[in-house]
Amino acid sequence: MKNFYSEIDEITLTFGDIYLNQSGMEYIKIYFERPNDNGFDFLESNLPALEVKKFSGFSSEEIKNLIEYAKINAFLIWDIARENLEKRRLKSFNYNKKGAHRTCAPCRARNAGCVSSATLLSLPGVSFF
Repeated sequence: MKNFYSEIDEITLTFGDIYLNQSGMEYIKIYFERPNDNGFDFLESNLPALEVKKFSGFSSEEIKNLIEYAKINAFLIWDIARENLEKRRLKSFNYNKKGAHRTCAPCRARNAGCVSSATLLSLPGVSFF
């Protein structure tokens, strides 16, 4: 899912969901786009590394400024991505008829159990359903 973050000087910053890399570290893909006569200039990077993955149409000075902008706003992007992830997890519980199997959609996609939702649903004295 792409999330809108900001638009400055016709450059739009959007970001994706939180993913895990092969080492188990979290990352978020970020995208800068600017319309041009032939479509869009773009830059793709990620948080927290801020490595430039792909780009077209931006000068080296613009890339430097965009990466700096992402660095300054990284904590807000992480907060928004985590908040969106939790909202989706709460909306996407999957239950069998007995209610014994509770796994969120992102965890089903990874073929993994959902520790956070299992913990959330098993708190003593707390009932969500």
